[in-house]
Amino acid sequence: MARLSDVDVLRILRAAIQEAGDQSKWARRHGISRPHLNRVLKRKRGFSLRILRALKLKPIWQHSLSKKHIRRLLHEAIDEAGSQSEWCRRVRVDRTWLNKVLKGRVPIGLRIVKLLKIKTIYVQSD
Repeated sequence: MARLSDVDVLRILRAAIQEAGDQSKWARRHGISRPHLNRVLKRKRGFSLRILRALKLKPIWQHSLSKKHIRRLLHEAIDEAGSQSEWCRRVRVDRTWLNKVLKGRVPIGLRIVKLLKIKTIYVQSD
């Protein structure tokens, strides 16, 4: 199973878009908004799970961290910042969303992993 970096995934995404004809066609085919796809291509946003699924890829976090461990890293980052509000200001996220993540109402996903700067690699899914 080959491990792919962000650069590799971006190259695969661009090739898939070129094969489809253009961004709009690829986005429609996979139920993704074209503006979101464009932001991903310009590296202003990370890969969403929907894009990864469309490319038949899945993310694996460095050292196969469990969600419990990632939640602990998140708490440490918040403690280091001093408060949830301060951490949210630093990383530019909504504090109520963060609180929902911490309480388990919103699943820990790629966004939290990226905010914590945990290296993500991608592998082909079955």
